[in-house]
Amino acid sequence: SSSTAELHFDNVKVPKEKKKKIEIKKYNVFDKSEQEKIINFLNLDDFVEQAIFIDFFTGLRHGELRGLKSKNFLGDKLKIDEQLNREYEFTNDGNSKLVSKNMETDLKTESAYRIIPLPKLAKNLMKKIKISAAKKYFKMGTVFNDESLLFVDDFLKPIEEKRLNRRVKSICKKLKIEKRTLHSIRHSYATRLFEAGIDIKTVQQLMGHSDYKTTLDIYTHVMPEQKEKAIEIFDRMYN
Repeated sequence: SSSTAELHFDNVKVPKEKKKKIEIKKYNVFDKSEQEKIINFLNLDDFVEQAIFIDFFTGLRHGELRGLKSKNFLGDKLKIDEQLNREYEFTNDGNSKLVSKNMETDLKTESAYRIIPLPKLAKNLMKKIKISAAKKYFKMGTVFNDESLLFVDDFLKPIEEKRLNRRVKSICKKLKIEKRTLHSIRHSYATRLFEAGIDIKTVQQLMGHSDYKTTLDIYTHVMPEQKEKAIEIFDRMYN
């Protein structure tokens, strides 16, 4: 009402909102020597280990790698536009039921659709993989076309969902390297790019990250060693 006294807060200090701490994730990556050991160890006649090799040079996600088709290999690059994913259906009681581990689905974000140039090593192996896959399809009396998966066994089944991670861990154990997963290979790909001086925006596009912060997290993880190298520039300049 009009008789109510007006309240003044001129001398009251509103506490400043605390800034959130930026958490830097720890990424498990293979260093250059570990990566070299694994690549030299891989049996490139085995379709599972072929996939692991290709991932070191493309940084594909698990489902993108398993879902590579003949049409995705463009000779000197890969076009990423699909993945193999789990498909669930909901039951009447509200629970979900796994229908398929190998459902072809669209990628989750627009940024995930991308073209990845291939270095010569990967390009040559992809040619071999395509020929090998075509022979498997022919042997089974099935037409090999653009929609045919590349990483398949002799019965044309794609790499089983958990098999890549199991194989990477097994190889690490044999080579006495700290156990890691396929996702570590993806992060190693980004790390090698940063070590080579490739800018964040380009790495973001190659990795298919929708948020640059994800790329920046990996970059920050790589930076301590790189910062020391950067400072060495001044020693060289003034010696």
